[in-house]
Amino acid sequence: MQLVLNGILFCFILALCGVSFAVGYYFGYKKKIKPTPKELSAEEKQKIERLKREEENFWNYNGSKQDG
Repeated sequence: MQLVLNGILFCFILALCGVSFAVGYYFGYKKKIKPTPKELSAEEKQKIERLKREEENFWNYNGSKQDG
């Protein structure tokens, strides 16, 4: 009797997991909202370029002693 009840409980929990997944999948893909890109200001563009240069310098450094 205990084995039958455990089986029923297991099936119920498995069904709840399936239903939860299906509901989450449905609501997750129901509305595909694409963020509208905003125009960057000149200051933001300069900051991005500076960060790109800094990262490029970081990855190009070979460990040798630098002047200055």
